[in-house]
Amino acid sequence: MKKWILVGVILLLLALLAVIILFGSQFLSLYASLDSEQDVASPTSQVEDYVRSHWPQYGCAYDGKTQTLLLTKQTEMEISSARKVGSKVYVDELAPETYLENVSAIAVDVISHCDCPRLTVILSYLSVEGESIFSVSSSGTITTCWEGTE
Repeated sequence: MKKWILVGVILLLLALLAVIILFGSQFLSLYASLDSEQDVASPTSQVEDYVRSHWPQYGCAYDGKTQTLLLTKQTEMEISSARKVGSKVYVDELAPETYLENVSAIAVDVISHCDCPRLTVILSYLSVEGESIFSVSSSGTITTCWEGTE
């Protein structure tokens, strides 16, 4: 009788060990896949960190290959309305041309702090749908959604 109890305890321990090994390998596999997903996510760049800390009112995305910084500002205007009345709304102190000085100043500041001498900054005001109503570039380019619709 004692033999059967001893054999039963050994079999139970072997089964328990097998379960621990199975769950341990599953856990390690899951943990390794989480690490690889984190490696795929691109880290924020020095430029993005600098812009987020100094101009938090803008969304930003930086392309290091082309040294282009895209700043975005969300509006409450729909793109269809912007196409119809944008040329009448964005005038005087709201005219896209008035943003050139700000965009150029941001570009100079980021260039001097982040060592990206060929940086181009583009400020884009977005509709509720996420489309550009107008954009202003530090190179002097201005694009509006209402061009050619008047």
